[in-house]
Amino acid sequence: MNNKWVVIFLGLMSVVFGTIAVITYNHSQKLLAEGMTTTGTVVRLENSAKGASYPVVRFKISTGEELVERGKVGSSPPEHRQGETVAIIYDKNNPKNWCIHSWLNLYFLPTMFGAAGSALMFASIVVGIFSMGRLRSRKSI
Repeated sequence: MNNKWVVIFLGLMSVVFGTIAVITYNHSQKLLAEGMTTTGTVVRLENSAKGASYPVVRFKISTGEELVERGKVGSSPPEHRQGETVAIIYDKNNPKNWCIHSWLNLYFLPTMFGAAGSALMFASIVVGIFSMGRLRSRKSI
């Protein structure tokens, strides 16, 4: 495979990952700025086939309605335990858009995609520089 295409592929993937990082970060920031806060109780943990534990949380929203929802982020070992009280942030216009107020729930995805995008951009630059050096050495022969 031509190194030019490797550089282009790595560069494009870094842009995609960087875009996902920005979108997920902005979503977290919007939820923090505009969302409502409450507390909830972890009523149980649901295990996925891959071994991650997802908290199922009961919480009340500002209208008094009680929701019981499974968290979107699972972890192994479990970040929470049954009976634990957790801080909740939810969208007042769509309470199903909620998360536990923790680094894992708010910043893990932006951090992971940002780091992966940065690593891909670095790899793209290194491959590009290496390719240019090889090209120069061929021309001087």
